[in-house]
Amino acid sequence: MSLECAACARLASRATRSITRSVSSIAQGSSRLTPFSSQLPRFASTAPEQRPWLDVHKLRRDALAQPRPRRIDRSRFTTIAPVVPANLHGKSTSTEDVRLVAADRVSEDTSTSDAEARDSLSVFQGIKLPESSLGPTTAIVYRPIRSHSLPELIQLYKGLTKAKLSALITLTTMAGYAMCPLDPGATHAAMETFLTDTLAHLPIDMDQLALAATASSGGSQLSLPILLTASVGTALCCASANTFNQLVEVPYDAQMARTRNRVLVRRQVTPLHAFTFASSTALAGVGMLYHFVNPLTASIGLANIILYSFIYTPLKRVTIFNTWIGAVVGALPPLMGWAACTNTLDLLTQPGAWLLALLVFAWQFPHFNSLAWNLRADYAKAGYRMMSVTNPALNARVALRYSIACVPICLGLPYLGLTSAVFGYMSFLPNGLLIWTSYRFWRRVNDQTARELFWASLVHLPALLILMMLCKQGSSAQTEESSSVSRKDAETPSVEALE
Repeated sequence: MSLECAACARLASRATRSITRSVSSIAQGSSRLTPFSSQLPRFASTAPEQRPWLDVHKLRRDALAQPRPRRIDRSRFTTIAPVVPANLHGKSTSTEDVRLVAADRVSEDTSTSDAEARDSLSVFQGIKLPESSLGPTTAIVYRPIRSHSLPELIQLYKGLTKAKLSALITLTTMAGYAMCPLDPGATHAAMETFLTDTLAHLPIDMDQLALAATASSGGSQLSLPILLTASVGTALCCASANTFNQLVEVPYDAQMARTRNRVLVRRQVTPLHAFTFASSTALAGVGMLYHFVNPLTASIGLANIILYSFIYTPLKRVTIFNTWIGAVVGALPPLMGWAACTNTLDLLTQPGAWLLALLVFAWQFPHFNSLAWNLRADYAKAGYRMMSVTNPALNARVALRYSIACVPICLGLPYLGLTSAVFGYMSFLPNGLLIWTSYRFWRRVNDQTARELFWASLVHLPALLILMMLCKQGSSAQTEESSSVSRKDAETPSVEALE
């Protein structure tokens, strides 16, 4: 107790000394201090409207006039289904696009509208939020797609149909129609000679075979309306097949730099819109070919759609033999053009149709394999099984083999009487260019040689088609000359008639 009392006494004495020291310092400096009463008249003499910083009522009114903090019911957030965004900050991307849209309901004690509440929320792009942050009643809906004007729809349809590819396919169809012989007798004679030379040692009655071939052959229908109808029908079938192809490959196209800007990947149209367009063009194309051309051409067009959209497209992720199936698809349009002209594809009477299809079939390997080499990284990323990804050496060898195969195919056209012998010699120029670039690609596989082969293939096929039509056997001038001769013979009376 004595120790505690002593400590308390020391604390009390220290406090007393400090207070005394403070009072004395204030007393000594009081003459230097300005009394508060001298400052009071400056505030008191000021009118209320001249001192708004002291007007409590005005401050309160200003505070009430400002908008109150909005309270939003976060339990009714909706989120848009994860999609690949169209274009973020001017650059295409394939990340998920997650958007938070404000709820339709805002607390009743606020005067804000739903639009203001929506504007008050941020839009998150490329961020996937946890489900717990979205509320218990989250509903997943599609982001609405704005309507397009007619010029915009035309551009979108061009992207869906791969307009450049469809134009090239339509060109091969027109070439198949144009290469039908005006005089089928020349082809029949050449085919008869070929069968006689090759099948002479077989126990086959050549007279019966020739009679059957003549009976099964159809007459040529070279007319401009049929050519235009066949071309438009083929273009519609190509448009349908390409649109179906893009519908299936949307998640894979989003991973490739070459295809991530396609219409469906950017969600410029809905999948239902694209499916409706593909179905409509398929029905229109096949129906036009069936009613205005012939059923054979329509059946080939329908087979082309099925083979490309539902067989070739899924097999791209399964086996490398998808390239051969795709080449078959590309070889069908010349057959469609030929069938539109002759209404038959009999191998014995119409060998030229199959030779044209074989030429387009062989051309596609150097063309596509060179393109696939420069796109091998994208194909591997998307999971496509291409020769350029799984076996680059085989990719180059196949391109060289089929480039060489184009030479005997071209020489077969004058042999069958479809073109003159001049075409056989002139075809060595484009074929030589294709073989040389394919050889360079095989010897040294790199991006430069692949690019050279690709551009050479783009020149090769149109050049051959133009040379074929220029050197076609039985031109219009020859036909007019023969018809004039036949008219003169008919007008000249015979000797027996005069007697």
